[in-house]
Amino acid sequence: MGIRLLSDIREYFDATGNVAASTDEILTNLKGIEEAPWADIRGKELDSRGLSYRLGKYDIKPSSVRIGDKTPKGYRREWFEDAWSRYLPQKSATSATPQQLATAVASCAACQQPHDNPDSLLCADCLTR
Repeated sequence: MGIRLLSDIREYFDATGNVAASTDEILTNLKGIEEAPWADIRGKELDSRGLSYRLGKYDIKPSSVRIGDKTPKGYRREWFEDAWSRYLPQKSATSATPQQLATAVASCAACQQPHDNPDSLLCADCLTR
């Protein structure tokens, strides 16, 4: 569940563009994710102590963060960067859909011409030479 938590928090920071968020703001967002377990973990909602405990395993600890003119306990995006780079796959700027991957055109390693067999490094012409 730790990896899922890191992923969901990264999605939150990416979607909002925030550099910092209060613990309450993160918890509200996490519990609002329908398919996620955060609203019901062994019959209880994830709370600030549970969040702190789970993130502590990645050396991420809550602290006072400035949000506007307030300084609630919370987390800064930069505190997650190391854990994200270690435990989550890199996000690409443009992700290919499964359909795009299935119809991808390969280039021949010998002649650089496009061919439609992604399992082969060479096109049919170069294979028969």
